[in-house]
Amino acid sequence: MAQVVASFQENIKKLQSLYSTLNEDDLVELQKKIAAEARTTSSIAKSVEEIKELGAVAVNTDSAFVAVSRAFQRFVDENKHRFPETEGFLARWNGYHTTWKRILTESRDFATVTSGQYQRYDQVYLNFVQNLTTAAQIKEAVAALKQFSESSNVAIPIDYANSFKELGDEIKGFREDFASYLEQKGQDLIAEVKRLQGLLDEAEKVVLECNKLIEDAAYYVQFLPFVGFFAKEIVELFSPGTVERRKKAVADANRYKQQIEEANNAQIELAKMQTQFAALDSEFQIIASGLAIFANTWAYFHAEALKFSNMMNNYESVQDFPSIFKSEVDLARAIAKPLQEGLDAYATVIVIPT
Repeated sequence: MAQVVASFQENIKKLQSLYSTLNEDDLVELQKKIAAEARTTSSIAKSVEEIKELGAVAVNTDSAFVAVSRAFQRFVDENKHRFPETEGFLARWNGYHTTWKRILTESRDFATVTSGQYQRYDQVYLNFVQNLTTAAQIKEAVAALKQFSESSNVAIPIDYANSFKELGDEIKGFREDFASYLEQKGQDLIAEVKRLQGLLDEAEKVVLECNKLIEDAAYYVQFLPFVGFFAKEIVELFSPGTVERRKKAVADANRYKQQIEEANNAQIELAKMQTQFAALDSEFQIIASGLAIFANTWAYFHAEALKFSNMMNNYESVQDFPSIFKSEVDLARAIAKPLQEGLDAYATVIVIPT
């Protein structure tokens, strides 16, 4: 799966790089070779399998969402009293998951619809373009292809592919926000422990001072007959302010010790969450890569129709069509069959999770 993602992106980069170095004649020859290769049985089968694999990427991406959701839910359940803000992060993530399932459903439905559309695109529209003879037919083809590119005769908006990109951007922002939150909370806990340690030192100092006052007073009265046996108790009875101050200081010290322990435990839990989040980084990468592939794949189809429409709009006669335009149309027809069959295959692979 990861190899398919990497291969897809690498092939796009190679083609873009190669295209930029070729003159028009060389580009025409390259497109003819690609078209010839695309029409072979083995190439069609390979293309179908690769598009089917996109479905596997999508299903696995949903598993990535689930893995992240479980990690967050576990952390929130165990630490929401310490980190109440994590409930908001969890709600955001669950919202992303809901969006993902919606657009995944749309991609499946869109694949089913466009399989038929692209069969028509090849056999009607592109076939018509390749057999144009008059200026009137050119104008007719320009309008038809433009209309096809803007087609809205399905329930799914043609520009829905942007939803994948937008979701990918939102997830990236989510990761950055959560990382900042974890970092800030870590700093807050360090500062809190430092503050509590200072208060603990103060409280323990008060306890020592009070003990010394009582012990010193007891020392001076212990020489009186009989009273000496009960010196400390008597001093405490006659020094209620000091005793109360000591009791309060002892209670404060115990409370600060407990708070420091809780803060230290929170540090441990926070570090654990950071580790879990880091471990899920690969899952995020799968998501991001999958979104990029879907967006690029779906956006390609209708953009090509508009491109051909705009190119033809520059010519009054069929004889004026440049070789590069003819080769691009032929290439589009060559890859139409594997694309159409791949879309059918993709639609069958996608099982929308509940």
